[in-house]
Parts: sequence; structure tokens; C-alpha cells
Amino acid sequence: ALGPAIGAGLALVVGYRGAMVASGLALIAVAMMVARQVPADLIRREPAAAANAGSAGADTAGAAKLQAFRMTTQLGVAIAVYGILFALNGYRSVSTSLALKEIDPADVIVHTGIAFALTGAASALGVLLVSADALRKRRLRSVMVGATLLSAGTYLLLALSESVGYFVMALTLSALFNAAMFPATNTLIAMNVARARRGTAFGLATSAQAVG
Repeated sequence: ALGPAIGAGLALVVGYRGAMVASGLALIAVAMMVARQVPADLIRREPAAAANAGSAGADTAGAAKLQAFRMTTQLGVAIAVYGILFALNGYRSVSTSLALKEIDPADVIVHTGIAFALTGAASALGVLLVSADALRKRRLRSVMVGATLLSAGTYLLLALSESVGYFVMALTLSALFNAAMFPATNTLIAMNVARARRGTAFGLATSAQAVG
């Protein structure tokens, strides 16, 4: 969530190319961390096979069996929302510089840096405070619907922005509500599959992220 803020600072210090290199290295580091820390799908032994596992010469190679994976409608919707959230993040990242250049061409780099720094901070607040507080007090469905409507409203504000200050304010709110939807979406994905198959579900979600 703080990536945009760090990236903006790097862009001012080492330029856009240096910031891109740093982002790539950060992604590799995160991928390695996830590979080490996120548990794999749980494979359980069949009871009969487990009982015979100690027999001399018993072939236990096929004894382990992974629980069947079932794609439900709700899981499909949650994964689609996950991909859309990343698509919107990517769209905002590209369109912000272009929009600010149209509004004020002279100071576009400074304005873009400020905008990305604020969106990074807003994303962190959206995840850590807004979403966490909402999920404790309200139903998951209410949080998803409310955050979706509020997020959609911020894109209307962005489209109507005619000054740098107004645009940056709308962008910050957009990042806040967009980020607030991630914990709820992750929860929805996890709740719609058996614990043994959460690795599969989030693997599909990562594919949706890449498509987004």
C-alpha cells in the first residue's frame, strides 16, 4: 500500500527508470517472501491408506489426496472483483500523470509525486483503519457494497476535476476506498473454499490480478 509513496520519492531522486528498477526488485522480494510464508494446499492421507502405511512393502505413493476444488459463483465474483481492483489501480497510476499534465503542464512531476505519496498513505489507511473497523462492525456484504459505491463516486469526482488540488483530493479518496475493498475481497475468497484449497483460490486470484 505504501509503494506509491516510496515510488514517488524514488522518481524524484533517481528518476522514473530507477524507480521502475526498484519496483521490480521489490516485487521479486515480495514473491520470494510469499513463496516461503504462505502455506501450500493441504494434502491429506485417506484413512485406509494411512492405516496400511506401516505395512512392509506397502505402496503409499498414491495415499495422499488433495481435496476437490469447487468454483462457486460467489468465489468467481470475488476473484473478478480482485482483478478489477488491480485494473483500477493500474488505470489510476497511468492516467494520473496524463491528467495532471493536462491541468498544469509546468509542474506535472512535482504534482504527480505529491499525488502518489498521498495515494500511498491513503491506501495504507484504507487497509489498516477503514476496512478493519468496518469489518468489525458490519456484515461483509454491506462493507463490499458501501466501498464499491464510494469508490465509484470518487471516479466521477476525478472526471469532473479542473484543478490540481481538486484532482489530488479525489485521487486520494479513490485510493482510500479502493484499498478498503481488498481485505473484504480477500476474506470473501478465503471463505468460499475449503481451508485445504485456499492456495488454489488465491492462485486464481493472482492470475486475475495479472490480467487486471
